[in-house]
Amino acid sequence: MDPEEDQKNKIDRPLPAGRISLQSAILLRWSLVPVCFGLSYCYGYAVSCSSVALILLTIIYNECGAHASNFVVRNLANALGFASFETGSTLVAGMN
Repeated sequence: MDPEEDQKNKIDRPLPAGRISLQSAILLRWSLVPVCFGLSYCYGYAVSCSSVALILLTIIYNECGAHASNFVVRNLANALGFASFETGSTLVAGMN
């Protein structure tokens, strides 16, 4: 979310290192959303719901500005995101 900070502190990441352009990174990110939905659907309704929650929370965090918001909002979005990720992975791991 802050290219200048990444350029200074995280130069090994793909964007600051020039291994991928910003537009390509955005295209990759949004093209993976339907892939995520499709894979989640293969594992059932509960996993799909967990995936939808994680993607919505990611959008709230990044695009809606929760990352730069009040620390309570930021931490709540993070906590719910981790919870939805863990719920989905636990559901997948628990399948026969």
